[in-house]
Amino acid sequence: MGVVFFDLGQFDLAIDSYQKAIEINPNFSHAFNNIGNTYIEKDKLDLAIEFYQKALKINSNYSE
Repeated sequence: MGVVFFDLGQFDLAIDSYQKAIEINPNFSHAFNNIGNTYIEKDKLDLAIEFYQKALKINSNYSE
């Protein structure tokens, strides 16, 4: 759902969807990365970096 909302430009709903995915699986590094991507679109670079770092902490091989 997060990807669909992101593609539609509904960034707040995308973040909510990714957060729900993280609640289900706290080690879902892809969801953390996608939140980072969404914050980039919202021009919130500090938050984007925070979520990219969380993705890397979960999976250090996550180079995306």
